[in-house]
Amino acid sequence: MPTVEPDVDAHGGSPGSGGDAPSVAKRTSQRRGSGPKATGLPPRPPPPPRTRGGAKPSPAPSPAKAKKPTADHAASEGDASADEDAANGEEDLDKERAALMERNRLMLLQLQIPGLVTGLAAEAKAKGGSRADSAGSGSSRRQASQRGVGSKRARDGSADAEPAPRRVSLRVRGVKADEALAAGIDSETAGGVTLVAGARAKAAATGGDREAAEAEDAAKNKPLHVQDELPFRSENGEEASDAAFLSGLQRQVAGAGRKGGEAEAEEPPVKGHPAGGRDVARLGLKEKDVAKVTKDGTTQLAWLPGSQRLLLAAADKRGHVALWDVDAGEGSAAAETDGVLMFRTHDDHVSGMRWLGPEAAVGAHRLITASYDGSLRALDLGGAGTWLRLPLPAAASGAGADTPEWSALEVAADGRTALLGDPQGGLTLLDLRAPAAVEAVKDEGAEAPSAAARAGVVEAAGSATISDRKVNCLHLEPSGGHLLAAASTDAAVRVWDLRRLRGGGSGSGHGGAAKALSVLQHGASCHAAFWAHDGSKRLLSTSFDDTLRLWADPAGPSAADGSGLTQALSMPHNNQTGRWVVPFRAVWSAACDAALCGNMKRGLDVIHLGTGAGGSGSSKSPKKADKAAADAPGKLLAALSSDFLTAIPSRAAPHPTLPVVVASTSSGRCHVFR
Repeated sequence: MPTVEPDVDAHGGSPGSGGDAPSVAKRTSQRRGSGPKATGLPPRPPPPPRTRGGAKPSPAPSPAKAKKPTADHAASEGDASADEDAANGEEDLDKERAALMERNRLMLLQLQIPGLVTGLAAEAKAKGGSRADSAGSGSSRRQASQRGVGSKRARDGSADAEPAPRRVSLRVRGVKADEALAAGIDSETAGGVTLVAGARAKAAATGGDREAAEAEDAAKNKPLHVQDELPFRSENGEEASDAAFLSGLQRQVAGAGRKGGEAEAEEPPVKGHPAGGRDVARLGLKEKDVAKVTKDGTTQLAWLPGSQRLLLAAADKRGHVALWDVDAGEGSAAAETDGVLMFRTHDDHVSGMRWLGPEAAVGAHRLITASYDGSLRALDLGGAGTWLRLPLPAAASGAGADTPEWSALEVAADGRTALLGDPQGGLTLLDLRAPAAVEAVKDEGAEAPSAAARAGVVEAAGSATISDRKVNCLHLEPSGGHLLAAASTDAAVRVWDLRRLRGGGSGSGHGGAAKALSVLQHGASCHAAFWAHDGSKRLLSTSFDDTLRLWADPAGPSAADGSGLTQALSMPHNNQTGRWVVPFRAVWSAACDAALCGNMKRGLDVIHLGTGAGGSGSSKSPKKADKAAADAPGKLLAALSSDFLTAIPSRAAPHPTLPVVVASTSSGRCHVFR
C-alpha cells in the first residue's frame, strides 16, 4: 500500500511558514486552484476517486497495519465521510420523492377521473402494489364507502359513457345574441328560472324547437307529483332483482310478530332487547355495515318493526325512498345492488316517514311518506307491493299555488289517522278510513272500528292552525294517543290535545276553539320534539339555540295530562349544522334512558337521561340499575366514531328490539352500529 508523504518542505517547516521554496505538492495544488490560502492550514488533497456502479470503496486498513495518520491523511478521511453523507442524503431525497409521488397518486385516485383512475390502477397492478399497501404513506382519512347506490357497476354503463359535449357560448361561436335573451329573467325559484320572453327565449338559448320549449313550459303547470300509483320499480336494480326483493320483504312482513311463521322458519330469530345508553356506547361499526342508501342527504330513517331481520327505510332531500336489507348476503337476490333498492316516490324533500307495525288496524306494515311536493304515499306490502297515493284534502288535489307543502308527518299507531304539518303553521288531520279514501287506500276488508277504538283516535277533523311559522316535527305520545307535540320554527314546542282540536273545524274556523296545553320555549328555531315511548310522558327537544332539552311533569306520568310539563334538563350541544348538513334531531334510545344525537366532529353522542317512573330501563340486574341511577342526567356516555364514518351523522334511529343503531349523513350514507 503506498504511503502518504507529509506535505513539508526540506527544512521541516509547513507550507506557507516562510520556507525556501514551496514543495511539489503545494505547487500542484495551487495550479489546480485548490491550494490553501496564506492561513497556515495544510493543503486539501483531492477527493478519492469514486467507483462505478455505486460500489463502496475499499475498506480502510486495520489500525494495527495503518501508519500513524498525518494531517493530509486526516483531511482525506474527512472528505470520504463527507461523500458518504452526501450519498446518504441523496438516498433520503429519493425516499422523500417516492413518498411524495405516492401521495399525489392517491390524491389523483380520489378524484375518480375514469381515464386517470384506470391508468393508475393498471400501473399499480403491474408494480404489484395496492391501495392498502400504500395506506401508510397516503392520506390518513379513509375513503367513504361506495356500496349501495354509490357503487359503479358495468350495468350502469358509467365506464363506457361518452363525455358530455362541451358548451360553447354564442360569443365564442361568433353568433349574434338573440334579443329575447336580453329581456332578462322574470322570476327565479328552486325549480329554475322563468324568462321574460318565455319559450321563445329558451328556444333561442338552447338552439331547440320553440314548440318543444312551449310544451316543456306547459308541463311545469301540471301537478308536482304523479297522481297515480307507482309500481315497485327501483332506479338502481333490475326487474328480476326488484321482484325478488319484494317477495323476500313480503315474506318477512307475513312472518313478523308470528311464532313459527315462514320467515322464522327460514332464519332463526335473534334474541335481543331494547338497547339502553350503555348498550349503545359499546356498539361498533364495520365496513360491511356502511352503504350509500340515498342519492342526497338522508332526512328520514325507519326500521321495519316486528322483524328480527334488519330492514331499513331511508328518504332524502330529493324525494327518493330507499330500502336496505342490511344483512343481504353475496348469494341473495339483492347482492347485486348491495341490498339497496332506491325509488323515486316524490319530487321534493321527504319531510316525514312512518313504518307501521303489525298491530295497525289499517295498513299493517305500510311505509307511509309525505313530501314538500304535497303528496302522501304508502308502500302497500300487504297487497301488490305498489306505492299507493293516499287521500288528501280537496284543496291539495289541485296544482299550482293551491298545492300544499307538507313539512311534517305523523301517523297513529293503528294506522287510521294521519297528521300533516305545513310551512304556514297549519295542521291537517286525515282519516285514512274515510269513505273518500276507500278507493285510493284499497280497503283490505277490515271491520269498522268499535266505539271504544274510535274514542282513542280522532276522525277526520279538517285543519287547524297550531303555530305562526313552519311546523318542523309532529309526534304523538305513544301510550295515550291524544297528546301531540309540535316543534316549529317560532322557537317553541307546543303540546296539544287532539280531542280538543275538533272544535277548530276547517275553513275559516281554523282552530279558533283550540288551545295548546303547554308551550315549551326555546331560544331559537326548534327542529324536533319526541315523546319517550316508555310511558313516562317525557319530551326530548332539539333547537338551534345549541341545546337539547328534557321536559317532564313533576306530578309523574300517571297524573301528567300535558299541561304541567316543565324543563327538567338543558344540555349544551352544538347544533349549528350550517347550510349543507341536515339539521340534527336528537332521538330516544330504545330503552328511553339516553339521547342519541350527531355531533359536528363526525360522531354520534350518547347522552344519559335516566329512566322515567314509567320506564323499565335497559338494565335488569339490581347492580346495573344502581350504577345507572348513580349517573347524573346529561352525562355524555360515549361519542361513537369510526374510520368508516367519514362525515357528520345528522340523523339516527335505534332498532326497537335489537341492540342496533343506524346513523345517516348528508351524503346519503347509512352506518349501522352493532
